[in-house]
Amino acid sequence: MTTALTNGMDYTLAHNVSTIAELRNLSIASLLIGSQDRATNSSYSWITALSTGYPLLFKPVLDGYVLPKKYIETLLEGPPNDVPLITGNTKDESGAATTTNLTVSEYITDCTAKYANLSTEYFKLYPATDNATLASHAWNAAARDTSLVSSWLYANDWVKSASSPIYTYYWTHAPPGQDQGAYHQSEIFYALNSLYASADIYPWTDYDYYVGEVMSSYWANFCKTRNPNLSGSGTEAQQTNSMRSIQMGSDAFDEPVKIILILEML
Repeated sequence: MTTALTNGMDYTLAHNVSTIAELRNLSIASLLIGSQDRATNSSYSWITALSTGYPLLFKPVLDGYVLPKKYIETLLEGPPNDVPLITGNTKDESGAATTTNLTVSEYITDCTAKYANLSTEYFKLYPATDNATLASHAWNAAARDTSLVSSWLYANDWVKSASSPIYTYYWTHAPPGQDQGAYHQSEIFYALNSLYASADIYPWTDYDYYVGEVMSSYWANFCKTRNPNLSGSGTEAQQTNSMRSIQMGSDAFDEPVKIILILEML
């Protein structure tokens, strides 16, 4: 809360005003200046900022009013609105990126700080010897695994206190004509089957349009029936609380040792 208030005051002063009322008199173009600023090493713990891809400064805040509880508290106590959910992750987000560029030294320093007493086991599972490319790949692999496992854990805890189902997905398809991979929110084009609206930006292929048809059918089924797997959408991926494997769509993650490491780290 203290950090959020400081960020808000800095934003206000940067616009040469001092009150909310004065901010409301500014143009939209003026208000957008600074709205996409990201965290720096001085905003949060440097390893937190690095691990989360230096997130936007303006995010949900635990203020005791709009958000009265932490996510974990809400999860354990049960949802305030017990409704079916569908949520997931993309391959190149949450710390993983096609632009990751770490030296071996940076990789060792960063991961030692992040995993602390678990770092010895971590480096056994995600090694990077004397190759910077391998170091970057290892960082991305660990970030992707953590993202995937954490969503799976969330879903398993959700069903303990909710009567409604939860469905998870893992998005790996990279839109064509760009070098950011399966970046954050890249699945939305396909979930809404709205590729036509950005055909002047992305060179969509027949396969992309096919993926859009399939993925949007999951979303339509979920909206109509509260179950994305009805009406023959595709292969159903059952949610399981087994630590042995995770399967979402066509991707499988079946490495119990890594799952255990991530469980201990989280």
